[in-house]
Amino acid sequence: MADFPLVRSRRCRRSDLIVGALQAHSIPFRLVAAESDEGRTLITEYDRRASPGILVDGRSVNPFDLVHDCRVDDGAVRHHLLGEEASNGSDQHTEAVSGPGLAAGP
Repeated sequence: MADFPLVRSRRCRRSDLIVGALQAHSIPFRLVAAESDEGRTLITEYDRRASPGILVDGRSVNPFDLVHDCRVDDGAVRHHLLGEEASNGSDQHTEAVSGPGLAAGP
């Protein structure tokens, strides 16, 4: 899987949670600051209205599909970002993710 862009605004807690989950699962991505030229271009092109803007294989992934009650849904991450089959909910696992230095990113 190639790196995909994750466009994030400064101090976005939802972005911090998703970035932490991606790092924990070694899912390749690249951070793009929403305030950068590339970030503004991607926001306009994909009509993103919430941070983070997650763009996988030319499609926009809704961050609200990945985070529920301030926790990242690992099954949703695997389904929406890795293309794995959606679970029936019986093995749904959510985890609160945080880590040092996340808030210092773009």
